Amino acid sequence: MVMTFSGICTASMRANAQEPLHERRRDEAPRPESEPESEPEPEPTEAEPGPTEPKAPATAAPPTTAPGVPEKADTAAPPGPAVPTVTAEEGVKKKKKGKKKKDEKGGRFGSFQVKGRIYARAEYDRSQMVLLNDNLEPVPQTVDSLDLSVPTARVSMHYQAPIKWLTAVLELDISGRPDMKDGYVQAKDEHFVVRAGQSKMPVSTIESSSPWSLPTVRYGLIHNVLVDRLDYGGRRPGVVVGYRDRDNPLHPRLTLGAFQGSYLAEDVTYTQRDTDLINGMKGRNQSLVARAEVEVAGVEVGAYFEDRVGSPALFQTSHYWTAGADAHYDQVFGNGGLRLWLDGVAGASWYEHTSKAPDNKDAVFVTARAMAAYRFGGVADEAFYVEPYVLGGALDPDATVTQDIMLEGVVGVNVGYWRRARLSLQGEINKAQRNFPEGYFAGPPPDRVGVILQAGVAF
Repeated sequence: MVMTFSGICTASMRANAQEPLHERRRDEAPRPESEPESEPEPEPTEAEPGPTEPKAPATAAPPTTAPGVPEKADTAAPPGPAVPTVTAEEGVKKKKKGKKKKDEKGGRFGSFQVKGRIYARAEYDRSQMVLLNDNLEPVPQTVDSLDLSVPTARVSMHYQAPIKWLTAVLELDISGRPDMKDGYVQAKDEHFVVRAGQSKMPVSTIESSSPWSLPTVRYGLIHNVLVDRLDYGGRRPGVVVGYRDRDNPLHPRLTLGAFQGSYLAEDVTYTQRDTDLINGMKGRNQSLVARAEVEVAGVEVGAYFEDRVGSPALFQTSHYWTAGADAHYDQVFGNGGLRLWLDGVAGASWYEHTSKAPDNKDAVFVTARAMAAYRFGGVADEAFYVEPYVLGGALDPDATVTQDIMLEGVVGVNVGYWRRARLSLQGEINKAQRNFPEGYFAGPPPDRVGVILQAGVAF
């Protein structure tokens, strides 16, 4: 009896030794690291013998050593996989485990993802400003300044609903008083997208991009003129409807949107122009925008039209036309990458030179910008890279006036880990000709140089 039991165990051990581990556990799902391992399931007692073993039934017992003694009848189960037994405790563990996996995939309750970025900046600036002397008379003066700041500290929460086409985003800037930047609900499938809430208007590619996805430390002076002075683009409450044909080689996309306008709430100062969202004013208080784009040979080309709400004076609003076109190229090579942006905007404006003869017509402004960046390294996320970049731009505030162009130039370099952290050193210069309208800045046209050192981290 003892020898027979030993023979059965020996045959079973030899058979299991020939069975690879991945074969015996191929049906088991991987367990999260944070979840304790459950008890192993019972494995079948039958297995094919290894290639070096003679084929014989795994349940056959070896003969006894005593002559003349008949072999004992084999009581093992017939060949075939054995049905594993599961205890009540194991069943509860598996049920919780399956529920956890379902929740992690956004099954029953959806899923949250927290992102953010923070900048720390040191900036030296030399500029011409109008200051009041002891007699309260405005006098242009050269001002040197050195400032330390945290211009951005943002946290965003992205919610994926159990329904895969429904998402929501909330982004806050907590560098000063908490301020909501984005807050919207979005429904999106393979071709259509509908978004309601506060987000960026779909105008030029530069304006629609996050500062973290641009090489420069900030958008620049022309951006400030367009958004803060001309009420163009920006973040506003609104509704967006879009369509994209992913099956077409050109990947055509059409986007339509309506966004709430704003009005001038306080007098313009040299550094800022405070506006509030329109609430309850007579008429249509929304800016309308339509944008179309295609992709040709890796270049995204777009054009758009905006019927924007502008505020030429305190508590006054009107509608002004705006049109633009842009191109964006982003290509990764074996040891680096090249990024290019081209942008042009034209539109109606209420800013005119004081010496211009009245003609009862709006001025027409024109802008053009070009940005280029080539990085060495950074072909994968968090890979080390060095990226020099340049930006050049010009703004003509009135196409009928000469000697009124404002110029912007930027040169810099980024060093860091792609899409994770970077240290930027940037030089800036702004210069405007003598006929640039003073109404933009409540003072003389900009004339400044600056150097910025900025550290940024995204998480």
